[in-house]
Amino acid sequence: MGTGRRRNRVLAAVVGAGLPAGAVLVLRVDGESGQHIPPDRAERHRVQRYHTDFVVLPEPGARPDPPRDLTATPAAGRLRLAWADGLPGGPAPRGAVGYEVRLGERTRLTAAPVTEFDGLPDGVAMPASVRSVDAFGRRSDPIGLPGVVHESWRDGLTGALEEFPDGTRAGWHLSGHPGCVDVGTRAPGERGLPVDVGCGADEAVLSTRAPMTLDGGTGRFTVLTDAAGPGGILTIDLAPGRADRIGTRDPASVPPPVLRVVADDAGVRIGTAPPARRAPRRGAGVAHRFEVRLSPQGVEVAQDGLTVATSSTPVPWTRAYPLVGVRGPDGRRSRVHVTAIGHTGPATPVPTSDEVQVVPATRRVLGPAEQAPGSGISRTPLTRATTARVVATLTADTGLDPGAITIQLGQADLPATPTIPGPFTPGSSITVTADLPTTLLGDNGAPTLSPLVVRAPGATGQTLVQEMYLELDQAPPGWAAPPRTSTRRPTIPALPRTTLTLGNAAGRDLPGATPKSPEADSPPPTSTRPPPNGTPAPRRAWNCSSTAG
Repeated sequence: MGTGRRRNRVLAAVVGAGLPAGAVLVLRVDGESGQHIPPDRAERHRVQRYHTDFVVLPEPGARPDPPRDLTATPAAGRLRLAWADGLPGGPAPRGAVGYEVRLGERTRLTAAPVTEFDGLPDGVAMPASVRSVDAFGRRSDPIGLPGVVHESWRDGLTGALEEFPDGTRAGWHLSGHPGCVDVGTRAPGERGLPVDVGCGADEAVLSTRAPMTLDGGTGRFTVLTDAAGPGGILTIDLAPGRADRIGTRDPASVPPPVLRVVADDAGVRIGTAPPARRAPRRGAGVAHRFEVRLSPQGVEVAQDGLTVATSSTPVPWTRAYPLVGVRGPDGRRSRVHVTAIGHTGPATPVPTSDEVQVVPATRRVLGPAEQAPGSGISRTPLTRATTARVVATLTADTGLDPGAITIQLGQADLPATPTIPGPFTPGSSITVTADLPTTLLGDNGAPTLSPLVVRAPGATGQTLVQEMYLELDQAPPGWAAPPRTSTRRPTIPALPRTTLTLGNAAGRDLPGATPKSPEADSPPPTSTRPPPNGTPAPRRAWNCSSTAG
């Protein structure tokens, strides 16, 4: 009996052990073909660079390649070095994530393939070298170049050369949204003209008062600025007329006579043509020299002496007014430096005129018969000017007739002429000028001129005045426009002065009545109850007049 039970237990154990093996055998057989599935033979990898869970350290690998094509661009007191993909068509070194740059005894690390050294003595030779640096901090072999600081880039700029030595924009007009664009105060070590773009979405435009004249169809315009750094935009317009702003950001909005060159992260392009080659990398805060070279064969644009864009279409004019537009990265407050501006050709004297900002009664351009607000301007700036004109920049809209724009100043309707012929696309900027008659100048006349508005047929609610100012010629040296300031005038708190007069019930003054001073003790309140004998109390009236101090 006991033997049979033990036999059954052994049999049950054997059957139980065979069930998993059978299941495995069944799973190893393909259900459709019946073929046996071989077991997995995956290789096992042993991690040699284990650091912590889910972290495997990389291997250093080969050392980075040295950079190629080191170039030096000198300027007054500074030297800019560029190499590798910081030059047009240059390749980035393999394995490089940064660079170590040496100039004389100075060393710096930079992520961009371009850098600039300031505060250098002119005419002194200093060796320069650049090494590639990989992610492990290992350096490549250096590439060397002797650097000599000189001023050869100034050669030939006989027409004009402005380096803004005192940090002001004398001879140049700055156009931008009020409160968003202004000339900043230059800090120690800064050079050129610092332009603060405070709203992060506006463009500052510098326009000259003196034209650039071609010599046999040949000329060169040069600007040295850091505006085309990462996220920034540099715009150069050469226009046959003197304007403060032209078109929009879209090059297609520029009238045909105007030559526009744009430099940004996408490259350098002339007009509406796309960039012909990859743009060299530009470092933040590094000034680059952009040159627009004109000839009868076409237009050529160079960055730091190297050609970056060309066009086979020559310009149709022999004289042009340059405009330089600078814009920082969108959505950021930025400071852009315009270090120098110059051009070739004969020197043209800059007109000696004063600008006086004026505010129109309304920013909207009115129709010819539309009612104008009564606000105007003071005649004070016009009393000592011999000639004067109104300069206004408008935003065009569909239906606007640029040839019929007028500026109403008081009772005078002044024809306003666009400085550049159209056509103009909606949203474009148009600069118009209107000469003031001599009857509005001098000491004779009303102290104010009202209204001051712009009128044009076809004007809509989107036709606006961007800016307006008076340009006064031959103003006496003793008169100058009052300086603009954002500081509020201090005020002194003062209490109102009070005068008391006694009067009767009819409101007439009582002769000989002298009330107490308000500073004296106040009299007891007069009771309105009738006296005990029933006779009414006499009525007294107090007239109080107050004059604010």
